[in-house]
Amino acid sequence: MAASARLRVPISAVFRVVAADGKGLCDLTANEVFAAKKVVLVGMPGAFTQG
Repeated sequence: MAASARLRVPISAVFRVVAADGKGLCDLTANEVFAAKKVVLVGMPGAFTQG
């Protein structure tokens, strides 16, 4: 495998994120989250719980 080759893994997840502009929570798909390629994911207590 070439060094420049990337492994593509299908992700079907919804991320609940806090908007940077302070408008609260947003539900975004993986494509929406990673489309800008300038994403910082920060873990928070309870972030990976189902409710």
